[in-house]
Amino acid sequence: MHIFEKRSCNQKFTIFKRDEKEFDANFVYIQNKKSGYNKENTMKKITTLMFTAMMMNGFAFADTTVKEKYNEFKEVTEEKIEVINEKLEKVGDKMEEMSGEAKEEMEEQYEELVELKDDLKEKLEDAGDVTEEKWEDTKEKISEYTAKLERKVDSAIN
Repeated sequence: MHIFEKRSCNQKFTIFKRDEKEFDANFVYIQNKKSGYNKENTMKKITTLMFTAMMMNGFAFADTTVKEKYNEFKEVTEEKIEVINEKLEKVGDKMEEMSGEAKEEMEEQYEELVELKDDLKEKLEDAGDVTEEKWEDTKEKISEYTAKLERKVDSAIN
């Protein structure tokens, strides 16, 4: 939120600006003057205007914080997904060396692991839309899901 003053025709007024929205204290004064100037009423409107501008700034800050946390978490989780992909390639190589019933079982396990990995990607994308209150819970669930998937892939390799 930017608060700055302008001077025009020896008249001082303040504009509160956030993003593309401007809140002009002089406009409030002019509106009140047209409807019968009342200093107390004008001050109430200006105070309300300032409070609204500050609240908008606070909500935007909270949203930005969640987005930043999400982006950091997403980056780390995507790196883990890459490791999982590499391990899945090893499972695929191991599967090619097998035959018969063991190969069929490994193919089923491989398909399940790929499905779980794709599900993880979806969960990660959906996490970008959660609120501040739900962020920690969502992050924890995805972290647990990732760890569980890694253990299953490691088990398939061994």
